[in-house]
Amino acid sequence: MSNLAKENSINVDSFGLRLRSLLLKEDEKAILISNLLNSGQASDVHNINCDGYGRVWHKSILPEDNWGEIVLPYYPASWKLGISLEEASIIQVFQSAGCNYRCWFCFVDYRLLAADIKRAKYFTCESLVELLKKETFIPRVIRLSGGQPDLTPEWTPWMMKALIEAELDKRTYLWLDDNLSNDYAWTFLQDEDWELMKNYKNFGRVGCLKGYDPESFHFNTKAPSEHFYRQLEILRRLVKSGLDVYVYLVLTSSNLDQIDEKMERLLDELQDIHPNLPLRVSPLKIKPYSPTVSRMKSSEEIAIEKNQYYALNVWKKGLTKRFSSSQLDLPCYQVSIQ
Repeated sequence: MSNLAKENSINVDSFGLRLRSLLLKEDEKAILISNLLNSGQASDVHNINCDGYGRVWHKSILPEDNWGEIVLPYYPASWKLGISLEEASIIQVFQSAGCNYRCWFCFVDYRLLAADIKRAKYFTCESLVELLKKETFIPRVIRLSGGQPDLTPEWTPWMMKALIEAELDKRTYLWLDDNLSNDYAWTFLQDEDWELMKNYKNFGRVGCLKGYDPESFHFNTKAPSEHFYRQLEILRRLVKSGLDVYVYLVLTSSNLDQIDEKMERLLDELQDIHPNLPLRVSPLKIKPYSPTVSRMKSSEEIAIEKNQYYALNVWKKGLTKRFSSSQLDLPCYQVSIQ
């Protein structure tokens, strides 16, 4: 990375710890949740619920133009719950109010990523579930998003316990987003928390690789380029933990230099974690949202309009070299990584 890029990089670790101190009231077992009303993303969200602290996301199950299917999380949710893809595509989302990356394409208003108490409120998971139960409709999929939910990894087991208490654990599927930026799950969770996550039937988590190499990672996140390898190491630890792990892959980049070699290297790294792991990867199509329009420069516009499509074709070509057609046709949730 150039000296200028280093100067412009986020100090992910110190920033993450500072955000965690604001996002978590450990004694009260409370998490800071964003209020979406009057936020920059409100104009993109038509189904804000739970007094402004949640939203219902209806994910289209139709293939994206020039992209294909984005199968997560509704494919594994449909499989685990035994429900239709249409039903699994209606998702209840709660957003953690902090993130230690600043991805230019993030659909969230940056003001909702700064752990600002004026734009958020502390909830225990029991009170969050009670708020949801007051709604006339409870989606079958509950997504813990952000932000970076794993700045407070306690949120996941606490939510599981609240859903079990409310007798919603068998009716709903819990999905956790993770930007793979920190190891807090190993630092702050207890053995009993890990056991709960491993044994909770209707649970999946996705790690989002924010680029296909260190350069694209820095371009996308403003985090130090070497943290690209941290993402891969955290992903390795998650796969080894035995959890049901999936992967988003962001393909936007500022240039297409040596992209074939870079994608082959990424596939090597993923297969070093597990030979089948690339089959659980879902490339994430990046689109402009209301909060992103003012952030985007010409390089970001090119990344969206051109580069990610080229990179997608390179990724798909790499897969066909390494896997048979029957393997590629296998639903992601049937791909074993244990």
